[in-house]
Amino acid sequence: MDEELQTRFVNEPSNSLFCPICRKLFQDPSISIACGHTFCRSCVDSRLRSRSHMTCPLDNAQIETNSLVPNKAVQGQVEDLLIYCRYGLIPNPLEEGSEWEIDNTGCTEHIRLGQRYEHEEVCGKAWVDCPNSKECERMRKEELDTHLRNCSKHICPNQKKGCSFKGFQDAVQQHLHNCQFNESAVEWDVLTSLDDENAMDGFQAKSLVKAVKNLNERVSALEKGKDDIMFLVQKCNENVINLSVQVEKLAYSMEHIRQAQHAMMREKQLESQSASDLRSPNQAYRRTSSTTTLNNFNMPRMRYSIQGPSHTSFREPRMEKWKMPLSFKCVGTFRGHTGVIRAMTARWPYVFSGAADHSIKVWDIRDKDMKNSKGCIATFAGHSGDIHALCFANGYVFSASTDKSLKVWSVETFQLHNSVEDAHSDIIGALASTGRYIFSGSYSSIKIWRASDLKLMHTISDTGHWIRAFAVGPNRDKVYSGSHNAVNVWETEEPFRSAGTLTHSHGSVYSLAATKEYLILGTYNQNSHLYDINTLEYVKVLTGHLGIINSLLPSPSGRFLFTGSHDHTVQLWDMMKLLPIQVLSRHEGSVNCMALSGDMIFTGSEDKEIKVYMYYQGLASKNLMVV
Repeated sequence: MDEELQTRFVNEPSNSLFCPICRKLFQDPSISIACGHTFCRSCVDSRLRSRSHMTCPLDNAQIETNSLVPNKAVQGQVEDLLIYCRYGLIPNPLEEGSEWEIDNTGCTEHIRLGQRYEHEEVCGKAWVDCPNSKECERMRKEELDTHLRNCSKHICPNQKKGCSFKGFQDAVQQHLHNCQFNESAVEWDVLTSLDDENAMDGFQAKSLVKAVKNLNERVSALEKGKDDIMFLVQKCNENVINLSVQVEKLAYSMEHIRQAQHAMMREKQLESQSASDLRSPNQAYRRTSSTTTLNNFNMPRMRYSIQGPSHTSFREPRMEKWKMPLSFKCVGTFRGHTGVIRAMTARWPYVFSGAADHSIKVWDIRDKDMKNSKGCIATFAGHSGDIHALCFANGYVFSASTDKSLKVWSVETFQLHNSVEDAHSDIIGALASTGRYIFSGSYSSIKIWRASDLKLMHTISDTGHWIRAFAVGPNRDKVYSGSHNAVNVWETEEPFRSAGTLTHSHGSVYSLAATKEYLILGTYNQNSHLYDINTLEYVKVLTGHLGIINSLLPSPSGRFLFTGSHDHTVQLWDMMKLLPIQVLSRHEGSVNCMALSGDMIFTGSEDKEIKVYMYYQGLASKNLMVV
């Protein structure tokens, strides 16, 4: 059995079909004449490389290479095991039970292990790419013919000669009648058939001269077009620089105006206070004494305490002030988790990360350049399983885990504040906060809890599949839940009614985000799909990643979007033009989660590290940057 292929058995194999050495399903089973036990041939060979014999792990009998013969009976039993076609399986991200779960949209065939290659070679549910363009989404093999009839990426047969026309199949056929490259069709054939210089006749010579003339004209036209484009690009760059200078000057002037206005207001206040003090000395004394007491009372509330953040003020996310052109640069790395990082949330001055090591860590981010960062200042321990989801509400961090519990942690005391054991009957894979309520998602169910005391307010059952992601609407009046081939919309106030359902064919939704304009779906098919937030009409697909879109993070204004993927990268998008800006590539594993605080982006990964990126004005490169 090829271990690199996804394999799920219809019925679990008998323990007698597992090698006693490697504990895996037999591969090339061979029986020892000396003891009568069966092992993988490769397991015995690897142990006999350095010595002439080995000891049987079951009865201590000596085994030699020449005492092994193929066990065809066991080989037949292994090959007769029934498995699911790999084109009917998808990864199970929660890693409970089987590594693979059944894809209801995929192949439903049960096939013999020994015949998997014959079946999967012709399986209609196999994933294939469009032969016309990589921009088309992957599809099942059985859908390819229908797709090709409706594909808008068919290329002209004269593409090798320089034609760049693309379109529907019928449009390509009509284009061929007038394609300017048809004129050189005969000439091209003549040029490629000239094997013998002496065999050139008059017709071929004329065709060759005509072909060279046409090619020279096209080269001249291309060169002129290139020069025109370069001139326009240069002009555009000059305009961008000039505009940037003007904007900076205006910002500088505005800052001076604000300072002057502030100075004038302060001067008027002092004049008014002086006049009042002259009229009533006792009143002035009382006013001065009261102000001083108030300042002395408030001052410690803004100080940082090493023992804990008992007087910390938490800032709400503000609209970013990022201006194009821009870039993000990696300025630091947080290390400390011993397991895969799966969830993050941020509220200044902290970032919270949850991982497979069952812990939640608190990272101090007051030092923006990260040179004197205090790093991890606290660890929340209390879960007995992987942390899969985090969210923040009203000064508390809410966490969900594979242990099925929902816990609340105080950010003032760094202590457990509240907890509900067995909050769901299965793993909790997603959380979302509306401020007043907490939404939790598990297999085929959503529960809604009152944030203040974790009282269960409502349960939504039979959602049909794993709830892997939530998104809160821009007005906090709707919550979106993502599952397989569907996104459900729910009201955020009692009685928490359904506000609609978006059905699609993108497969499982692994991440969700909502802005004022778009509902964004991060899916298994490596793409981010955009829908109109008001009408739920399909808008566009954002392509570029090579793995599952695990995390989506829009900026507060919705002007920019970060997408984190299984391909180890984060991409930054301009959501006004729907174009990529930058690729952040510093992780050595899947990017599973992200968090935003001010001008800093934090990314958590399978490599157990958190990368810290800082916003900078301007581009480091003329091309799409990879940092």
